[in-house]
Amino acid sequence: EAADDVSALGDISISKATKSSNGDEKVTTNGGYNSESTANATTDLDRPISVLFVDDDRILRRLGTRAMKSLMPNCYVRETDSGESAVRLCEVEEFDLIFIDQHMTTTTSTVEKMTGSDTIEALLCLRNGGICSIITGLSANENAASSFFAAGADNFQLKPFPCTRKDLEPLLLKLISTLDQKRAGTRKTNITSNTISSIDEII
Repeated sequence: EAADDVSALGDISISKATKSSNGDEKVTTNGGYNSESTANATTDLDRPISVLFVDDDRILRRLGTRAMKSLMPNCYVRETDSGESAVRLCEVEEFDLIFIDQHMTTTTSTVEKMTGSDTIEALLCLRNGGICSIITGLSANENAASSFFAAGADNFQLKPFPCTRKDLEPLLLKLISTLDQKRAGTRKTNITSNTISSIDEII
């Protein structure tokens, strides 16, 4: 079955920790990728991150899901093939990271209803203040980046989706860091608003 072809995952493998001459620990995979191993990076990738992957290409969804689960063993991934179903999922579930394609059709219709940028605009209108997720737009056309950012996306990634450790790991760490900053900012805003309200009540 074509969907079981995961040759793109070849560089994702069990890592081997080694000590360099200066005592620093490096991580080496059989794909030849070396990186400085830090406690923060390891902790971030071990966190129970929830992911929504939105794309009408089933094979790409499976490859992306398996690649993320290889790097983030505790992650939870939901897949869907349309913007409409993504909005319905986000009405009842919260996701940390959302990856969404720009142009999608479904198995029941060849007519596109919502583009990725349309979907992002709809997601940001949910629950009054919108969702607190990091949204990455996906497209093989780099010109789509402007549409994604105009709609409110946090990041843009050219397709094909990165499925090798050397490409996917830095992307995930970047998105998780952005997620933490965004949520810290939201908490700070809420605290400030509450403080202002309390002062107004005193006055």
